[in-house]
Amino acid sequence: MPRRRRLVERHVQRVAGRRLEHRARRSLSRAAFISAATYWLDTFRLWRVDTDRLGPLVEPHGMELLTDALTLGRGVVLATPHFGSWDLGGAWLAAEGIAVTAVMERIEPPRLRDWFIEVRRRVGVRVIVRGPDVWDRLVESLAANEVVVLVADRDLHGRGIPAEFFGERTTLPKGARRAREAMRCTDRRSCDL
Repeated sequence: MPRRRRLVERHVQRVAGRRLEHRARRSLSRAAFISAATYWLDTFRLWRVDTDRLGPLVEPHGMELLTDALTLGRGVVLATPHFGSWDLGGAWLAAEGIAVTAVMERIEPPRLRDWFIEVRRRVGVRVIVRGPDVWDRLVESLAANEVVVLVADRDLHGRGIPAEFFGERTTLPKGARRAREAMRCTDRRSCDL
């Protein structure tokens, strides 16, 4: 994947903030690809995981923030980047008895999308596929006091919120901001999402 490797190396160079030698850039790029492969492997393993054995695989930090927020009864939005295995974290939360709903982009082919939905369902994570009714369904999930997971680091349509990362302009998806607004709603009629 030479094109992707060059893109990752460019990002690594920007984040470093200084000129990296070729070997250092290549090493950090390789580490990024290994991290991505580990994510996929963790996801594939969820197909047959015994959810009672997830405890040792997860090191929760700040769980009291999540549980305290859930006591308010309005649900919680967890916005996360594609960093680490959020699927494993969602499975762990579900195994701990917390209702988890995840929003998923509409991926092709449908058979692959269905596989991801089934893997997540098996470990207790309900999936909402991004579509015209996504906000109605998110409002319902939050009203049911669920944890809504948004993997919110890629602006898929280029219409996101302008942001600057490491000196370069980019955009972030609006989903997390809109989900926060949805938390204030009791039903779709009281919202302008």
